[in-house]
This record gives sequence, structure tokens and C-alpha cells, in this order.
Amino acid sequence: MPVTAERRSMKSRVAVASRRTIRIGLIAARRPAPVRRPVPDFVIVGAQRCGTTSLFKALRQHPAVLGPVLKSKGVHYFDVAYRQPIDWYLAHFPTEWSRGLAARRAGSQPVAGEASPYYLFHPAAPARMADTLPNARLIVMLRDPIRRAYSHYHHMRFEGHEYAPTFEDAIDLEATRLAGEEERLLADPAYVSPSHQHHSYLARGDYATQLRKLLALFPRQQVLVIDSQRFFADSVAGVGDVLRFLGLSTNCVPALAALNAGTYPPLAPSTRSRLEDHFAASNAALPGLLGWTPSWCK
Repeated sequence: MPVTAERRSMKSRVAVASRRTIRIGLIAARRPAPVRRPVPDFVIVGAQRCGTTSLFKALRQHPAVLGPVLKSKGVHYFDVAYRQPIDWYLAHFPTEWSRGLAARRAGSQPVAGEASPYYLFHPAAPARMADTLPNARLIVMLRDPIRRAYSHYHHMRFEGHEYAPTFEDAIDLEATRLAGEEERLLADPAYVSPSHQHHSYLARGDYATQLRKLLALFPRQQVLVIDSQRFFADSVAGVGDVLRFLGLSTNCVPALAALNAGTYPPLAPSTRSRLEDHFAASNAALPGLLGWTPSWCK
């Protein structure tokens, strides 16, 4: 039976529609998209429970800031999903066409980014980012490590990742839970450690070690470190500083809302004293690393 022009046109329209459906499905399923996309311009790398969600949500209100296409905050490629191909990661970000459309709307060149607060602490993530995103701007939010650890514990209890009945029990278990996990994570790119990710209450507060690793891989001018307490005390100035770091206009600074904050019972004085001793060396190193003194350092 001869193929008419009408039938050829119909087949062409069906083929185009099918390709569009497949492309949308690939992105929705977080599989590699057939078109390679530009790498992100910035990444909020941590730390967990330091206000990264609040900052990212505020930045996304700026017309020149683009996030992952699936509307999520973090992609977590360089920590728990590194077994995926690079196109899987890039498929989460806007295409050149989408960036061009955003540029026309915003009147300036947009930037795209994500926020995965495990990147700062994961032992292999900084080097992986340096290989893939050598020119990216990195944002680090830090908080009093004692407050951060206590908030982390209660958040893990809320999410069902923690069975230890008290914070003190959890930090007593931490060394056993984390034993050998960093070595396994470095040895096997596909390895994922629930304990390293969820039960690292004290280890994540050793900011000095994590910052040294990051600053050894990225130029200092590409890394912005924020004191969360000061940031939330004057969020307009804080968000403005981040926008300037990203090379964006501060004519209209987005509003900041404190998200995922919790209210917890007071920390026992003996536990506080114990943690002050634990974090003393790391805290003492921060002013020299940063060039300024964090609010929690004495």
C-alpha cells in the first residue's frame, strides 16, 4: 500500500511527540538525557543542618538563579549517586535554550546550581567536584558544631534513621558506626554508607579538616564560607553577599525564610562541656583558615 504525504506527515508528528515524551520521561526518571547540558555554576556543599535549604530557597526567588529541573534542592551526584554517568547529573540542569530564555526574562546572564549538604563531609566528593566542576563557585554554611550536632540527631530521629534513644547514646555509638566507612567510600565509588551519612554527628563538626580539603582543590576566591548565626541575624545583607559572590544583581534581594528549624530540649551541661572539648582544636584552627572568627569560637 503506497505511503501518502498525509501518512508521512502523521508519522513524523508521532515520532516527534514520541521523542519529546521519551526525553521528559528520562529526566523524570533521572536517567541520562540525550542532549548534554552545561555544568552548574554554583553548588551549596554544606554543612547539613546549617541553613542550606533556607539559602537555596531564597536564591531561587532571584530571576537569574536556576535550580535543578525537577524542582529539588540537591542532586547528590558527587556523594551517593556517583555510580551514575555524568549525563545523569547534567540532565538535572537547564539546557542552553532554557538558560537563554531565563536570560531574556531576567535581563542578565543566569546561573544554575544545586544544594547537596553532604558534599562537604563526604571524603570523595570534593575531589570529584574539582574534576567535574573546576570553575564552580562553592558556598559553605557553617554553624556552631554543638548546635549542629544536636539538631542533626533530632532530625535523624524524625526521619527514622536513628534508633539511639538519646543524643548522648548516639554520640557514644558514633566511633563504632563510622569505623572504616571513610576508607570504604574512598575505595569504591558505588559504595553508600548510611552510617556515614546519617550518624556523623560529631565528625561533621570538624569543619577545619573539611575546609582544608576543599581549599586545597579550589581557589579561595571560588569558595564562600558563611557563618549561619550572623547570616540569619541579618539575612538581607547575607543573601546580598551571596548574590554578589555569584555575580548577580542585588537590586532586589529575595526574602529569606528559616526552614526546617526545630525546637529541642536543652542540652545537658555535661554534654555541652564534653563537646566543647571535642571541637576545641577544630574551632581554634578556623580563624586562620577563614581570615575571620566564627561567632561560636571563643
